[in-house]
Amino acid sequence: MAEHNSDAVKGTARTFLKRFRFRKPTRTDLFYLILSFLIAFFFWVYIAAKISPDTSVSLSNIPVTVDTAGTKAAGYDLSVIDFEKGSDGKKLTVNCTIRGSRTSIGGLTRNDVVAYVDFDSTVTDTIGAQTLPIRLRAANGKEFENYSISKTTMEVTMDHYKTVEVPVLAADVRYPNLTYDEEVVIDTEGITVDPPSVKIYGPSAQLSTVDHIRVTIDDSGEISNTYTYTNCDHYELVDAEGNSVSASAFQVQATGFSVNLPVYYTKELPVTIELSNVPANFDQSKILERIRLTTSTGEYTLPGYGDNNLPITIRTSSPDNKAKLDSMESWPIEPTIPLYSLSINSQIELPIKMVDGYTDASELGTVYVTLDSTDLVAKTYVIKNSDIQFMTGPSKYKYALLSPAGNTIITLVGTNEALSEIDPADLHATINPLNISVTQEGTFPQAFTVTLPETATEVWVSPQPKVNITVSITG
Repeated sequence: MAEHNSDAVKGTARTFLKRFRFRKPTRTDLFYLILSFLIAFFFWVYIAAKISPDTSVSLSNIPVTVDTAGTKAAGYDLSVIDFEKGSDGKKLTVNCTIRGSRTSIGGLTRNDVVAYVDFDSTVTDTIGAQTLPIRLRAANGKEFENYSISKTTMEVTMDHYKTVEVPVLAADVRYPNLTYDEEVVIDTEGITVDPPSVKIYGPSAQLSTVDHIRVTIDDSGEISNTYTYTNCDHYELVDAEGNSVSASAFQVQATGFSVNLPVYYTKELPVTIELSNVPANFDQSKILERIRLTTSTGEYTLPGYGDNNLPITIRTSSPDNKAKLDSMESWPIEPTIPLYSLSINSQIELPIKMVDGYTDASELGTVYVTLDSTDLVAKTYVIKNSDIQFMTGPSKYKYALLSPAGNTIITLVGTNEALSEIDPADLHATINPLNISVTQEGTFPQAFTVTLPETATEVWVSPQPKVNITVSITG
């Protein structure tokens, strides 16, 4: 029947064309010509719509759109962090065949069709990978109902986005281009970074891998003093094992960091001691060569009196203190040791106490001072109390010996040879009122000074002798 109607249209058109071949068409002829075309068009539409209504359109390489806006996934606060790609690593495309009425799909092109991931029908509130349907719709938003597609699903990875505060680890600050000499040490425990933490926005699963932020100082040159480097914009995200984490999935709220690098100086020196209450005629070298410094690591001699010296590492952060340190050849332990405290078999405990501005980086803790007593002897002598003289001096107190008729025993230390030259008659004892620290009346033990002969350069008094005195207010 369709062929019969088509032949009728063609016949009508030929009839009119014969009329126009040999003469000029009239107004009536033009009317019939237009009418013939209208009748032919009517028959074509009728045939397309009624007699052959269905057709199909095949399209290739339609890119798949991945968009959660306005979908159930967006309602779950899920965002896409990754999705399946094509074999070439680029955006996935599909081929499709759409079926429908000739009037509705007959003229479809690739630009009229949208392939998209359906984030509504089967999506769940689950972090991680989900396999979701791929569907087709017209560019105007109308869904196609009858179609086939070369790939019906896509794997999509989704996560919740959130903001976390990540610490900037001062101990992990890097400064690969800075140089310093061997006495300069960067105090890694004292490094500070501002700001000390940074907010990062991103997918929760990937955020959980970030442990801290590592800042790198790109400045170059020599550092010799504590210095703050500003606008350090070279940083990276780091996991708990110290591996770098890509920041491409995150928004990091950071611009530039200020990093303070504290610097200190160290110098190793041999430990020494200083003696106090030493008579002017006494030969200190004779006793210093006998002194031994003992620690948990062994026994040591003083510098200048043997090669086995106790080392100590001194640290300071002050350039002025460094200059003083550079001028020193040994490090004296505080406090000084009174000569009278050294005796045969004595052991003096000296906790290491540092003066302001210096610290003991070697952490010696405590040093014990002993005396090599080889060929030393101790000999006792008697001092008559009546021979102990009070030196004159201003005082509101009156001092007197409690037992002026008694005797006091003193001990001298030295070699037999040196002690044999001591004549007891040459020993003199005095008390200096300025050394008396009592502030009330009563009876108190008081140390007194024994003066040895000028020739006794290797003999000393130990321990310090004392005698009881009475104290009263004068006037």
